Amino acid sequence: MSAASSNRRAMRRTAAGICVVIAAIYLAIAAGVTSIEPSDDMDLVVFGVGSASIFLLGAVLLLTQDRRPLWAAGAVLQLLIGGMYLAVSGDRIPAFEVWGLGLRVLQVPLLVLLVLLAIRPVQPVEDAADRAASTGAAVDPDAPSAGTPTSGVT
Repeated sequence: MSAASSNRRAMRRTAAGICVVIAAIYLAIAAGVTSIEPSDDMDLVVFGVGSASIFLLGAVLLLTQDRRPLWAAGAVLQLLIGGMYLAVSGDRIPAFEVWGLGLRVLQVPLLVLLVLLAIRPVQPVEDAADRAASTGAAVDPDAPSAGTPTSGVT
């Protein structure tokens, strides 16, 4: 596995971990264990479970896929979520609460990781035949590979 591929995997796992933490906070909001008070306009259970499910889906996608357009869409979604938080702040009392600000702080590294994943090309994993073809070397299909143990007995 190339270093770039390993780096992308680490970035995706880190981003997935952030998504899980954010989802857990939203589930805590839904369960009523935070200091957030429900309003007449918003049911905290629906809000919390709905928001948590989006981030859990994101975590699953990060762990199972590596698609640049998907990460670009995820980055745009993070910007929209942050924008919506600011847009409705004037209608809330207090306008900004610890839980909401904490979620936005977590979204910053998530956004950075998603942008990096979206702009950096995915490196395909090469096999021995591909490497040989690109270097012009001949490959003997019957020869054991470097990773194949051989015995001295023929």
